[in-house]
Amino acid sequence: MLKRDLIAELEALYRVRYRQFVRVATAIAGAERAHDVVQEAFARAIRSSGAYRGEGTVEAWLWPATARLTFCSSAPTAEF
Repeated sequence: MLKRDLIAELEALYRVRYRQFVRVATAIAGAERAHDVVQEAFARAIRSSGAYRGEGTVEAWLWPATARLTFCSSAPTAEF
């Protein structure tokens, strides 16, 4: 898949499924972080579009990446 086609598909996915991604991110990381995490996941997907091998759908590729980013963002940070 060409990069521009992947970006177009990610943009369409963002418009159609954004609320579902936010709903899952909210359940994992809380409402305060959910929108930022989902937006960051989509931005990272665009930046790392070369990692998409075309195996499966773009949405199937993005869900695990979004979940990993959400879990990482919800991890407690050490305070000194």
